[in-house]
Amino acid sequence: MKAIFKRELSSYFNSPLIYIILSVFLVISTLFFMMYNMLGASPDLYSVFYSMNTILLFLVPMITMRLFSEEKTQKTDQLLLTSPNTITSVVMGKFLSALVVYWLMISVTILFAIIIAMFTNFDFKSFFVLYTGAILMGAAFIAVGLFVSSAIGNVLTSALATFGLLMVFYYAEMIPLLFGRPEFLTKIFSF
Repeated sequence: MKAIFKRELSSYFNSPLIYIILSVFLVISTLFFMMYNMLGASPDLYSVFYSMNTILLFLVPMITMRLFSEEKTQKTDQLLLTSPNTITSVVMGKFLSALVVYWLMISVTILFAIIIAMFTNFDFKSFFVLYTGAILMGAAFIAVGLFVSSAIGNVLTSALATFGLLMVFYYAEMIPLLFGRPEFLTKIFSF
């Protein structure tokens, strides 16, 4: 698992795509911070985290799109699956590498908390809960992206399918409203 984790993590940072994703997230989250906290004078980060969740629906599929899809495209999936590593260690190595990249991406919010704490009384307990929830939500998003990447052989199709599936999961409570709230759809999507 360590070798796969290291290989995947290094492949993330050898690609310019991850730097673009990190930059986009940094710029947009900083704009949300400026809008809600600096200009809006809000002493908490609830609004920033809520807005970041929507951005993560777009960015996490880009992080996970190449995990298994690229292996299929380059025809290295058989080599990987027949290596001495178990399938569990292969999946966990890829998952943990994507999770580390995701954690690096959202770690900028710690700076937001420090900036707010310098000027006002900041509730670090609620920030810890928000941060933990963001990490767990990101882990769930990454798991969905990893599954879709393993099922689809094309990188772009994998990203689009992951985005579509995440949208369905994220807005599941609103889908029955589109169809007049039939009972069977409400039961399915509330599950």
